[in-house]
Amino acid sequence: RTLMQGTSIHWVNSWQAYQLHKEKPLQLSKAEQMGVTIPHTLISNDPDAIIKFTKSCKQVIFKPVYGGAHVKFLTEQHLQPERLNLALRLSPITIQEYIPGTNIRTYVIGNSMYSAEIRSKSLDFREDIDAQLIPVRLPKTVQEQCKAITKAFWLQWTAIDWRLKPNGEYVFLEANPSPMFLHFEQQTGFPITQELVNLLMSDIN
Repeated sequence: RTLMQGTSIHWVNSWQAYQLHKEKPLQLSKAEQMGVTIPHTLISNDPDAIIKFTKSCKQVIFKPVYGGAHVKFLTEQHLQPERLNLALRLSPITIQEYIPGTNIRTYVIGNSMYSAEIRSKSLDFREDIDAQLIPVRLPKTVQEQCKAITKAFWLQWTAIDWRLKPNGEYVFLEANPSPMFLHFEQQTGFPITQELVNLLMSDIN
């Protein structure tokens, strides 16, 4: 770690950026402190707190605190005492309010930005090979938030995932320091590969 942090080599992205992404609760907290809207969230291994949270929301999703496992709906079966207690002995979980709407993914590469709506019938669009990608232009305020998030999270390139609510509000989900992009590029025509080449060849530090 010391070698990576101390070298003058141009990293895309830095070790710090990867660590922040792994610590997803910290990433959410940092975004909220910047004034970015995030989902109502609880990170806990307390079964009573989890049950109380679920009663405050119409629908709830859950995901791991650490790692990239797919998002799932929290059901009554998950809340059965024996099953819930067993799961929480292994690790805390992140639970969030389910936000109706559609997915927006924004790639920020250096000073360039590309966004598309991801229309999918799946809760986690990564599971849907038939998801539609439709290029969109973000509102100016959200574009500025993307730039601020990228800078604050020590990122030089990233995919920022948003949930766009029916009322037009954008809710931040996460910023990925090493996102997949070839399918996105092929479906939208956005020149992400070339932008990455340009970034890697640049003098950005």
